[in-house]
Amino acid sequence: MSHIKIILEPRYVLNPPQADIYINDEKLAICEFMETHIPVTFDFEVDLLDKNTIAINRHSKTNRDTVMSGNKTISDQTLHIKNIFIEKVPMESLLHIGVFYPDYPEPWATQQREQGITLVKSETYRSDLYHNGTWNFKFENPIHPWFFTNINVSF
Repeated sequence: MSHIKIILEPRYVLNPPQADIYINDEKLAICEFMETHIPVTFDFEVDLLDKNTIAINRHSKTNRDTVMSGNKTISDQTLHIKNIFIEKVPMESLLHIGVFYPDYPEPWATQQREQGITLVKSETYRSDLYHNGTWNFKFENPIHPWFFTNINVSF
């Protein structure tokens, strides 16, 4: 069994974000947040494969959770991935290799496209999840050789 710790920080004014955590397609947590800007830690003991994926599926954000004044955002609901530890190894410096697949809200997405703005299908270098969607972090087991190989590529 391997230990995985995921630290998420909700940021909101009206309603807290909602998310589910999956490891290798198995749903392990329904994330509930009670206070804004207070990180919540989720701990798991899992059997890892040679190749693994941690997925954070952010959902239930509505258009009411983003308050705009003209073109300026006054308040927004986001979910920040503060850190992930795999076998006590902090992944913070590698979170940028995670890939976020946003689920853009309507009518905003249509309005953007009508203005000629292309909405990306996926984003890297993203640990703040502003939209609903799924963030995937892929890693290999054992974690130490994979970590040191990837940390050297990142710098």
